[in-house]
Amino acid sequence: TSGSTGAPKLVTYAARTLQVKVQASMRLMRVPAGARVLIAGSHGNYGFLHHAMVFLLSGGALCLTDVKAGGFRALSDAIFRLGARHVRFTPSMFRTFAPLPEAQNALRCLEAVRFSGEPLLRSDLDLAQTVLNPNCLIQNVYGSTESALFVWSLGDAMDASATVPMGHIYPLSSYALKPLDDADPDATDTGELLIRSAHHALGDLKAGAMDPERFVRDTPEASEAVYATGDIVRRLPGGGLV
Repeated sequence: TSGSTGAPKLVTYAARTLQVKVQASMRLMRVPAGARVLIAGSHGNYGFLHHAMVFLLSGGALCLTDVKAGGFRALSDAIFRLGARHVRFTPSMFRTFAPLPEAQNALRCLEAVRFSGEPLLRSDLDLAQTVLNPNCLIQNVYGSTESALFVWSLGDAMDASATVPMGHIYPLSSYALKPLDDADPDATDTGELLIRSAHHALGDLKAGAMDPERFVRDTPEASEAVYATGDIVRRLPGGGLV
């Protein structure tokens, strides 16, 4: 389901692209062999698939719990019962769960918390630093289903904005900003995020056929393509993006 439109979409991937992205994620998300991850939130999107593959292919375990059926108590119970020490949250779920009395002990025993699926607010980060163990790894993971991911880790550059940065793009891709004002093409600090990579999705699946129209190549034979995300971003002095 598209986060921007709310409509279902079908995107095709090559197996080798998934393998490359998962390998890069293991390093940047600092996933140790044997780690267990609990994914709180939707189990029907690419973010879930990506996190699942990262942990499973690093020799770890994927833990699931039905928060809709069991409520937030099921989430804290699963952390203890299943021994999950890495949790992926959407920010909205975290800000609802974290203040609850039953969440306090569960959150204190976590080794890593990763946020994705929505913008991470500065107030969410402040809450996380209050309720999590001081040694807990906190990361903000941004990525469109179709393309490369960005990772920000606590300690990376920030500014005074209300939104936590997306961080830095995976080294297997590069990005550019398309100016919002055609009359001022030199305004390069803010614009639409364009990603150039050989590891995009192959295209959209429409009527049983693959449509690569959204992935523009310089030539038909070129290995890299440019994908326009539609997201408006601002570049920080340290090179990260908000």
